Amino acid sequence: VGPYYPAFFVDKQGRHPNEAIWAAGRVGRRSRGSFPDRPVSLITSVGVEHHLHRWKDSVNSANELKAWIVEGFVSGATPWFTKFSASIHDDRWIEPVAEAFGLHATVEPAFAETRPTADVAVLDSVAVDDRSPSGAYSTENAAEDGFYHALIEARVPFEYIDADYVDADALGGFLVVVIPNAANLPPHTVEAIREFVRGGGSVLADQRTSLAWEGGTGAFALGDVFGADLQGDPVTGVRNNYIEFQEEHPIRAGFNGASRIIGGTETLPITLRPGATAPIGFVPPHPDLPMEEVYPRPGVRQPAVVTNDYGAGRAVYCAFNLGEVLWEHLLTDHRQLVRNIVMWLLAGRSRWSVHGEGLVDLACREAASTSVISIVNLHSPFALRGELDAVAPLGPQVVEMQPNRPGHTAEVTLLISGERPTVEQTDDGIRFMIPRVDLLETARIEWVPA
Repeated sequence: VGPYYPAFFVDKQGRHPNEAIWAAGRVGRRSRGSFPDRPVSLITSVGVEHHLHRWKDSVNSANELKAWIVEGFVSGATPWFTKFSASIHDDRWIEPVAEAFGLHATVEPAFAETRPTADVAVLDSVAVDDRSPSGAYSTENAAEDGFYHALIEARVPFEYIDADYVDADALGGFLVVVIPNAANLPPHTVEAIREFVRGGGSVLADQRTSLAWEGGTGAFALGDVFGADLQGDPVTGVRNNYIEFQEEHPIRAGFNGASRIIGGTETLPITLRPGATAPIGFVPPHPDLPMEEVYPRPGVRQPAVVTNDYGAGRAVYCAFNLGEVLWEHLLTDHRQLVRNIVMWLLAGRSRWSVHGEGLVDLACREAASTSVISIVNLHSPFALRGELDAVAPLGPQVVEMQPNRPGHTAEVTLLISGERPTVEQTDDGIRFMIPRVDLLETARIEWVPA
């Protein structure tokens, strides 16, 4: 499509009942991961969207409309709206659309002078079905959704990389790549990831990532990176599965008082390669009923979470469907585990961090003398289902940056409120506070020679 389409308009007009409000932002991240040089717009309907029912002349709640549009453009998908029918029977959509476009007008100059950036990337490996133009993108992918939501909750800024176009240039600048259950990766992608880790990058992968079948047997194409080999078929439909902490390790942080947590509903039998370790193992299988039989049996703890140093980099492989179970059940333990693993792989090298209360999506942008960080407030009981009837304003958010700009000072302007917060110089960079976030706040940092 490159020679024919100078821009993309993505017809994702709203979220379906079981989608999260951050699905709008994924449009921008995913499009940029596939076509980084093409502008993309998100087509938003002012009405309710449902893949089974049709209410094309309806009107969404004001906060749902604003949050969908704002989450889209902060992640790179500029706003575009549509209203079915030339007659207006319900004018409640007009003001929120105008407000959302006004917010975009406020931040657009800062976005225009910078480019999106992040330390973490998600490998976009959803297979496209040639029989359907939209392919698998029109269906749910629980593994991807689980890791996506875990990164949002962990306040980790991230981008997408299309698995079909992975190379050294696409991976350049990232510190960690998250790979949700991506089987049958193309050979060039496997080699690019291998070189990425060998050169100092890190990966987090789960379930069947890089698994390929030949002659009735399966093997991990990235087995050398994971430090693990498959030793039998994946076991599906698993019930009552648990994983157990086997040693002290940074990824155990926050689990004080727990020796084991819920595992997966699909497990993969693996063996470790020399040098790899398994800080978390599977509790031997045992029945879930009758009740007097619900206790662990003696036996060897098979590896569940594997850590491996490969070249100058590091890999963590989870031999179960972590992302999928996370999304299906939204368990705190699984979200904590993903956060711990990503933070351990980042090893304190992350350039941005934002501390405060609430569910937010972070997006970072940079240029030679400018940095921009946006905070989208998604804090609502309806962030994951339904429509937002309100977004709770958030209190202070503390932003810390580790810039590589010696000899420069920072001048910060909050574009929505117009305030200029005090900037504190730290040993690693700068720190400043955003007093309040309603739906959106964007900080523009100008780096001035000292």
